[in-house]
Formats: sequence, C-alpha cells, structure tokens
Amino acid sequence: MDQGITGIVVILLIILLCTCGCSTRIPASDNLPSGPHTTTVPPAGTEPALEGMTWYLVVVHTASGHSNGLVPGSEITVFLDGNGKITGSAGCNQYTASYSASSSTISIGSLAATKMYCASPEGTMVQEATYLSMLQRANHFRIEEGLLLLADKDGIPLLAFSTIQPPGY
Repeated sequence: MDQGITGIVVILLIILLCTCGCSTRIPASDNLPSGPHTTTVPPAGTEPALEGMTWYLVVVHTASGHSNGLVPGSEITVFLDGNGKITGSAGCNQYTASYSASSSTISIGSLAATKMYCASPEGTMVQEATYLSMLQRANHFRIEEGLLLLADKDGIPLLAFSTIQPPGY
C-alpha cells in the first residue's frame, strides 16, 4: 500500500476509535424512496459489515493507477440495505439501483439518479460522472482495515470508502 493510502487509513482508524457509537444519516431525496438510513460505527477492533452501513468515498483510483481524493467540499456516499437496494449521494445527485453481493463479488444494476446540476464546488459534476461510472463497473469488494474497497472484474481498484465521514463535510 502506498504512503498516501496508508496515511488515510491511519487517520480513519484514529477517527474510528474516537467516534465509536456515533451515528450518521443520509438525507432523503424527493425523487428517491424516503426514510433516513441510520448507521452505527462498529466497535473498535471489528470490521464493518458491507450492508447496513453508510460508506463515505475517500479515494478514487484513476486509470493510470494513481489515487485521488474528492473535490474539496463534496461528499459521496453509498448505502447497501441488505435487501438488494443500493442508494447514496453521488456528490450532487442522489442515486439508487439494485445490487447483489456474495462472498467477494458484487453486481450493481442500472443506476437511476436525480438530475440536478451543481456548479459548486467546481469539478463536482465531472467527479460525479466518474464515480457513477466506476460504481457501475464494480465487480469485486473486500473490507480491509475498516475500508470498503471496490474493484473491477479484473481486480483493478476503483473506489475506497470508509464508514467515517471525512472531516470538513
């Protein structure tokens, strides 16, 4: 693991230890099924579950093999409900799809999203399009060191999420 990812993991684990027992909510959208998703950070020393947790995007892996953080001031989330429905925020718009997961594989159905335009923060819409495309390509997952890691069918890393909301959002 490169130093940048290791640093992010260490910071996230420290935050995890400091915030055990906290809960977060994803706001409901008028165009998606209502009802907030409340999740609890798992106890220290345990890996979070894939389902029933709000996951916050922390790293986007580029085609060139580099890792990028998010556009400052943006937030991307994913929530897998355990009943075959995935929802979240793509940074500007809310999205939903069906999914199935078993062992270390995941299949995400066609995405439906709201159609808002967000001019600020700059780069949000490009980031959102990239995220939704990568999410659609996800085929493998693993939870490691408190992070949900999604990869494509060839095992190439796409996205990394944490259950801890990054600071400043």
